Amino acid sequence: LCGVYLQQKKGKEYLSYCDRQIAFIDGVLSKYPHDDDYRKELLQQKKYWLDAK
Repeated sequence: LCGVYLQQKKGKEYLSYCDRQIAFIDGVLSKYPHDDDYRKELLQQKKYWLDAK
C-alpha cells in the first residue's frame, strides 16, 4: 500500500501514500486541538499509517 509513490504538485516532492495520509491527519489534528474524542480516533488512524510504513 505504502510502496505506491504519488507525485505531489507543490515542490514536486514524492511522498508515499502513507506519508500523505499522516500529513493530512496532522493537519486535521491542528484544527481540532480540544476535541479529545475526535483526536483519539485520528491518532489511532495515524498510528495505523505509521505502522504500515
